Amino acid sequence: MFIKNRIVIATVAVLCGVSVSAQAETLTDFFKQSKIDGQIRSYYFSRDYGATGPNTYNQDVFSLGGMLNIKTAPFLGGFGVGVSFFAAHGLGANDTSGGPAYPHLDATVMGPQSIDALGQAYLQYEIPKTLLIRAGDQELDTPWMNGSDSRMLPATYQGVFADISPYHDLHLYGMRIFRWKSRTSNSYYNDNLFYSANYEGDELYGGGTQLPTTAPSTSGTLAFGASYSLMGAKATAWYYDFYQFAKMFYATADYTLKTGTGVDPFVGAQYPGPRQSRLI
Repeated sequence: MFIKNRIVIATVAVLCGVSVSAQAETLTDFFKQSKIDGQIRSYYFSRDYGATGPNTYNQDVFSLGGMLNIKTAPFLGGFGVGVSFFAAHGLGANDTSGGPAYPHLDATVMGPQSIDALGQAYLQYEIPKTLLIRAGDQELDTPWMNGSDSRMLPATYQGVFADISPYHDLHLYGMRIFRWKSRTSNSYYNDNLFYSANYEGDELYGGGTQLPTTAPSTSGTLAFGASYSLMGAKATAWYYDFYQFAKMFYATADYTLKTGTGVDPFVGAQYPGPRQSRLI
């Protein structure tokens, strides 16, 4: 882990040096344009089943960690680099007996082991309000591929994402994702939540576990989307091709009437209806 951290720090330092020489006139300008932020998170979760059967156990989990994000200033006319380090540690507070089932542990928060991972590492090109192309390990915010950030750490994805805005409030999206890192994983893998924990070494917990360990890995996802807003009306549509699994169309539309009285009526619809399961 020490070696990994040194590689990350060295990479950021080199890229920062390129940014300084390419765009910022002074070191002070560069640091003003760069961004460093993060979060410290502490999570305790408990499931009380009331001991309803001989193989039913109450489950608990504690985790402390967070995220450190570094984004360089733009260089070479719009290029930028982003790196995020993720960490989650139980600090010896969790009951990991009875593995690999871990009957006393809620493994959906971080799994039975600590997580120290490179959550994001990407290169992007951006023209503000017009174009964004990002390649590498990154967070996504789309209806069926997102951070699933209801636990300790968000899920992240490895691939290429593009957002083009040819007209005001109109956005066209496209992405080709090859692998992903679940919120309980330390690295990126060719799987999804239908695969079992430890599939090809993935610390994947909290999924459906509906595939045998001999199942072939997935080739990833291809997706396209569009969104538009005008005078209180918003519409979004997405098409996903989850290779070897499913093809899906998703759309939403809503309208909010601004009355100026503090009460704003709205109407909305989506297709398909509320989801019953998810791939990622």
